[in-house]
Amino acid sequence: MDGKYEYSYSDGDQWYQWSPDSKWILTNYIGIGGWNNKDVALVNASGNGEIHNLTESGYSDGNAKWVLDGKAMIWESDRAGFRSHGSWG
Repeated sequence: MDGKYEYSYSDGDQWYQWSPDSKWILTNYIGIGGWNNKDVALVNASGNGEIHNLTESGYSDGNAKWVLDGKAMIWESDRAGFRSHGSWG
C-alpha cells in the first residue's frame, strides 16, 4: 500500500494478518470520515485494488485471524457495547 490511508497514532495500534497464501491481508480499518468504530478490512497484498470493509456493522470489530487454511476468518466484536448512531450530542 502506498500509505495514502495508513495512519498510526501510537505504537501497537495497527493490526495485520497475512493470508496463508500471502495474497491478502486482514487489517483493522476505520473508513474515511469514520472515528468511532473500527471494522475489519480485506486488502490485496500487492497494494492494488480496493479496501473491502468486511464487517461494516456499527460495532467495533477487529483483530481478525485467518482460519481453516485461509478459507474463513474470525474476529473480535464489541456487539455488547454501544451501537454507533447519529443521535449523540
